[in-house]
Amino acid sequence: MVSIEKRRVAWCNKIADEINKGIKKAKQLNEKVYLSLLRKDDITIEEKKKALMEKFHNLIVNTFTNKKSIKNNLDLLRKIIIKLRDINYYLQAVFLEEIGLKPKRTALIKEESTAIDKKELDALEYSAYKLIEKIVFIDNALLKDYKKKEEKITEEKEIETKDLEGLLKKESELLCHLEAKIPPKSKFDERLLKKENFGHWVARVLALLAALEHAYEKEMEIFKKLKQNQRIKKKLAMKIKHILNEKKELLKVKEEKILAAEKLSKMESAWKKVFHEWAITSRL
Repeated sequence: MVSIEKRRVAWCNKIADEINKGIKKAKQLNEKVYLSLLRKDDITIEEKKKALMEKFHNLIVNTFTNKKSIKNNLDLLRKIIIKLRDINYYLQAVFLEEIGLKPKRTALIKEESTAIDKKELDALEYSAYKLIEKIVFIDNALLKDYKKKEEKITEEKEIETKDLEGLLKKESELLCHLEAKIPPKSKFDERLLKKENFGHWVARVLALLAALEHAYEKEMEIFKKLKQNQRIKKKLAMKIKHILNEKKELLKVKEEKILAAEKLSKMESAWKKVFHEWAITSRL
């Protein structure tokens, strides 16, 4: 049996409807708008991530409703995925620690556990199955390659601020899977466009998109709760360029202390941590 939340199913249905409606309405892509957003630093991190998620969603729908546009859009899709991963890495490695949702660390700790467990893999397979059923240009004969499982549609669990780290980790892993499913234009294999391959590819990419949208929806609910704290609200209101300037200034202070210190061990460790945070922020 597959257990899947109601809003996750709703995202699958929404995406399938958008694909079906967009088959004959593929829009002309204005790549400059996307590239400008990727470089934009006079907005907050929250605003940038929201804008990127909207652009990413629309670009995927537009791409897979028009086979002719697929190859030309691959590199742009990958750029957005990488930028979203960079934003998530900042939120996971820096922001959560600064607001007290993650213990302060003096060194980087490699995380080995995964957020994409068997339950999530089952939900992704179920989503792909439902998308194949609903999208009109995908041959339903492909359903034979999936095991039809009994479904259990569940209500959403109440989300808490402590769940943010796990959600961000899940989003980042989903983005990694999307990056793996969307090859660079230079390495695109034309066999993906063959009928028997295309349906599976589209369904799996869209299943990942539905999972990502569902997780991000929960993330936005948590951010709304976090803003009830004025200190956190003020931090979230900072524009990216101001956060980067703040990290630069902190890095200068640490460098000056290192130059003045006789013993470097502890100071060097603190400098490395601040430098790492500056490097992460510079990729936003």
